[in-house]
Amino acid sequence: MDHFDHRHLLTFYEVIEQNESLLCKACWLKVSGQAYACKSCNYYLHKTCTQLPQKLLHPLHPPHALQLVCSTLFSAYTCQKCRYSYDIGFAYKCYLCDFVLDVKCATDLSKCLKVRTK
Repeated sequence: MDHFDHRHLLTFYEVIEQNESLLCKACWLKVSGQAYACKSCNYYLHKTCTQLPQKLLHPLHPPHALQLVCSTLFSAYTCQKCRYSYDIGFAYKCYLCDFVLDVKCATDLSKCLKVRTK
């Protein structure tokens, strides 16, 4: 699988035993169950994190769609919902307003709407 945040192809990986050292690079939670991995780089993503929409309409920021980004593409940020400061992982960002939500907070609400890209 090709992913925007990693230069190598990711392969499907079934985590049978929970391992403290395997953390998802998107949400930074422990990897268990189905995931994608680049074992040579120690890069893991939950299967669900590979399916995050590139754009998201979010009720906490109705004026604009939020773009999925990797924190390495911009500096440390504070999530506008939980107020926690991050310098790792994926986030949803509005570049027009500098509004940012970490992936966990952005995908927490069932009211979120994916934006269809053409």
